Amino acid sequence: MLALGSLAFTAPWALAALALLPALWWLLRITPPAPQRLRFPPIRLLLDLERREETSAHTPWWLLLLRLLLAATLILGAARPLLHPQAAVGGQGPLFLIVDDGWAAAPQWTAVRDTLTDLLNIAQRQQRSVVLVTTAPTASQLVPTLTPAASVREAALLLEPKPWPTDRLAAVRALVAANRTANWPPGSVVWLADGLAEDGSRPAGPGQGQAQGQTAELVAALRSLGPVSAYLPAAGSHALLLKRNDDSSHPLAVTIVRPAPAAALAASPTLRFIAEDGSVIARERVTLAEGMTSATSQLQMPAEWLQRLARVQIEGNASAGAVLLADAGWQRRPVGLLSETPASGERPLIGAFYYVERALEPFAEIRRGTVIDLLHRDLSMLVMADAGSLDPASAAAVRTWVEGGGVLLRFGGPGLLQAAKSADPLLPERLRATDRLIGGALSWGTPGRLAPFEATSPFAGLSIPDDVEIRRQVLAEPELDVAGRTWARLEDGTPLISAARLGAGWVVLVHTTANADWSSLPLSGLFVEMLHRILDLGRGVAAIAADAPPMRPIETLDGFGRLGPPPAGTASITASAFAHIDLGPQHPPGYYGSEDARAALSLSSRITTLTPLGDLPSTVSLARYGATAEHDLRPWLWGLTLLLALVDLGLSLGQRGLLPRWRRAGATILVGLCLAGLAATSAPAAPASSRTGSERSRVDTDDGQTVTDGTAVAAALAPRLAFVRTGDAAIDAISEAGLAGLTTVINRRTAAELAAPVGVDPGQDELAFYPLLYWPLTGAEPSLSPAGARHVIAFMRTGGTILFDTRGSDGDWNALARQLDLPPLVPVDDDHVLKRSYYLLADLPGRWSGRPVWVEPSMDTINDGVSTVVAGSQDWAGAWAVDASRRPLLPVAPGGERQREMAYRFGVNLVMYVLTGNYKADQVHLPTILERLDQ
Repeated sequence: MLALGSLAFTAPWALAALALLPALWWLLRITPPAPQRLRFPPIRLLLDLERREETSAHTPWWLLLLRLLLAATLILGAARPLLHPQAAVGGQGPLFLIVDDGWAAAPQWTAVRDTLTDLLNIAQRQQRSVVLVTTAPTASQLVPTLTPAASVREAALLLEPKPWPTDRLAAVRALVAANRTANWPPGSVVWLADGLAEDGSRPAGPGQGQAQGQTAELVAALRSLGPVSAYLPAAGSHALLLKRNDDSSHPLAVTIVRPAPAAALAASPTLRFIAEDGSVIARERVTLAEGMTSATSQLQMPAEWLQRLARVQIEGNASAGAVLLADAGWQRRPVGLLSETPASGERPLIGAFYYVERALEPFAEIRRGTVIDLLHRDLSMLVMADAGSLDPASAAAVRTWVEGGGVLLRFGGPGLLQAAKSADPLLPERLRATDRLIGGALSWGTPGRLAPFEATSPFAGLSIPDDVEIRRQVLAEPELDVAGRTWARLEDGTPLISAARLGAGWVVLVHTTANADWSSLPLSGLFVEMLHRILDLGRGVAAIAADAPPMRPIETLDGFGRLGPPPAGTASITASAFAHIDLGPQHPPGYYGSEDARAALSLSSRITTLTPLGDLPSTVSLARYGATAEHDLRPWLWGLTLLLALVDLGLSLGQRGLLPRWRRAGATILVGLCLAGLAATSAPAAPASSRTGSERSRVDTDDGQTVTDGTAVAAALAPRLAFVRTGDAAIDAISEAGLAGLTTVINRRTAAELAAPVGVDPGQDELAFYPLLYWPLTGAEPSLSPAGARHVIAFMRTGGTILFDTRGSDGDWNALARQLDLPPLVPVDDDHVLKRSYYLLADLPGRWSGRPVWVEPSMDTINDGVSTVVAGSQDWAGAWAVDASRRPLLPVAPGGERQREMAYRFGVNLVMYVLTGNYKADQVHLPTILERLDQ
């Protein structure tokens, strides 16, 4: 490589051709231009001309200079010039690339990948082999191998950060062991670091001694392989960590933590509180002053909003550490106390709700009022302390609410005995009309004590204090199934807390008072823990017991903090080990459990602090990501060569008289050639997802017209697919890129010739020209206008088919179905034409697989038997989406590229099914047809 300041040539031998330019000058100069042809019939007049010798004309100097410049640009392009080239890596042996691909590398991953690509280019120019080692643990620990740089490039492009910490020492030790076995020659080491010591996953000792000691051991191991260079993140681009505070009085108390090197800069990151459907509930800006390494947010949020909360994340810092997943432990659920007395009027120590209110205040929102007032808003638990029977209207309202998933908690007392006499239906069991006195001056016995909780009780695992005494209680009538309804009992077997299912909810009865009149239970910490567990049963939230079945993975985070289906190899976690399980390939952060009771495993719960990498030894060369950007000048030089060649061609044709009316048209032609050359030297087109809305909304037709998407003119010119614009730029871009990828596959594999896909607005655009309409559902789309609903209904009734895609979410689209009067749907069976219209398919996957696809029941006499609705949640557009270079935009799970191919085949089948009807349905019934022919 020949370096000239900021310019370098990676093939300098090609510059030797510049020595031929003088000879080319001489050759072009002695070669006269082609003679000009003039059409003149009277040749006889030329016979009388005198013959004499004349010197041939020379090539004009300006044309000669143009051609020399053309040759020079061609030679310079062949020399592969680079602007701001990366410095060559020292050494002659293999290049060892150590890449930190843990969660902390995600915010600067683009810079890491660009640097890795530049290093591989350097290795390829130096003809050096490469050993690529990633430091985040993987499910299959591969032995490091020596590989050509060109082969490593493909693997490097597929690298993505992992959502768990790195283990650098283990990775480097494996590399040193492989080097010892293979006996590689000494080489050079480049470490692409994430800027954190030990990934922040372990607390450092005093003065960061532990972290610095392990860093020193790491550098020493790397130096045994050759000289070491390290790349570090630029200032302010370090990963941020979002941790939840252990403050039960503030469920939304979260802290943003940053490493010490970033503390020199002031910052104001923004927190986003996001619901399960992806909508933003709230946003709050947090100020990190100069010198601060952490800042806390204590946002107050109504209980109704808190119940919708799914996760909290830091804007602009895409990593698994910047996301906190919310589960039942986050919810400050609303609790209603059936009392018209305000809290200020409650008598201290002896009030009916005094102890209940103080026990629930840290983790619940307390409300007081009548039944109608309390049930008018969302409620998780309703508490009745020593209350008699309700009036019929209130009792019916409470019963309906409990059947919907609420918890009714009742306490004993004199008032409850009156309800027992009237056979109150809102009780878990029949009660006696008299109570039981245990201990005291009028009793021969001693106060009762609690027996240990059974394993099937929600209170299993709670310790019972020795000072809890029960002096009086209401008694249940003896029945055969009393034991099955008992959650807590006294040592003599008498039920103390009983419960019964009522629909999806619970009716729970504590057989003693809510204050200290009948027992000392309200005075103990056990009372608080018992109320907390009873509250966890409200509105479908169930507590996960320590002896519960293994908690299976439901959704997991990737390295960029995106929630999706768990990858292959993710294992279940036992409930007893969940609190201290180590994160890794088998247990990535995410949701575990079941749909009814799931627990969040966040990355920050396993990280105590963010320890900066610190000062590396002086023997390590340091650089920053993105400090210099290497640019290849070949496309620009070759584009200029093409431009000069076109200009030369135009001028030569003009001199020879082959261009009519040169004087009038010459300038126009020259300008056109210049524009063509500039277009050739322009950068590659941006992918569909990065184009502006105005670019996406235009279609160039074959006859030169340019029309807007959705108009009848554009749609009538050529068949094309269409998608519904949702208003979300990201979703619309994926929809367009997905249909563009599917269109390319269909045009290559089938006889169909589809034009570029377009986006439409059902409320404004004519839909009748499109055979298939792709409709992505976001869960937050606005209701369709009446005009839009009429257009869609007419589209389906005239033969159109709509592919509804909920894109992996469980959003409710019943409102849209009612508005569009959609027909009832059934799952696609194995014999459906959709599975054999072009390819024979067993499954119809998209980005996700294993979920049913729904179609209209077969009616051969209507619309040629083609279903007007195809619905699913596989995110087909995400699987089809490609960029301008036809490279996939989004990953596919769990089947990878094989699943993407199956998704394309489903798309081909769907389009063939829509375009050709159900004529292949005869193949489905072929055995029956042959049997009838035999008869």
